[in-house]
Amino acid sequence: MLCPEIGIEVPDGLVADFARDPASPYEKVLKKLDDTAWPLHAPLLQFVESLSVEAVKAARADHAFAMIYGTDKRCARTWFAQWYLMQKASEARLRSICDGGANCAAMP
Repeated sequence: MLCPEIGIEVPDGLVADFARDPASPYEKVLKKLDDTAWPLHAPLLQFVESLSVEAVKAARADHAFAMIYGTDKRCARTWFAQWYLMQKASEARLRSICDGGANCAAMP
């Protein structure tokens, strides 16, 4: 799913965490929303809750989402947040490569 720009600032810590994490990002947002001990839980929760109606519509328009979750609003926000964070993490990795590897130690 390619996420449209939504005009909401994503906390840098979340993008950095997703960019550095070598594990699969799939379902990470869903898992971390329930992990109140995770240091980035509060920023993640705030980001997910601040997503616009357009973000929910974009998630619901995704065929895979509709097949798995139907129209559930919380799941739509979580799905969009996951894909958006993966997209921003990819952009951060590409910037690191284009900057001559200045931040390579922080990313796989």
